[in-house]
Amino acid sequence: MWTTGTFALVANFVVVPAIAYGASELLISDSHPGLRTGLILVGCAAGAPFLADRRGSLDKGGSR
Repeated sequence: MWTTGTFALVANFVVVPAIAYGASELLISDSHPGLRTGLILVGCAAGAPFLADRRGSLDKGGSR
């Protein structure tokens, strides 16, 4: 049912940003909205380079 690629997409674009949002709500006060926004943006983009690298290796037929 869940392939490795599907699991990676869900983890990178749903689970990790949700954890970043929760951490920003718990750990960062309202007086620092820029820090909260930065943490959420980093959480949303954290897996993108690795996902693109994996996609490239699959297109070429390699197994990494």
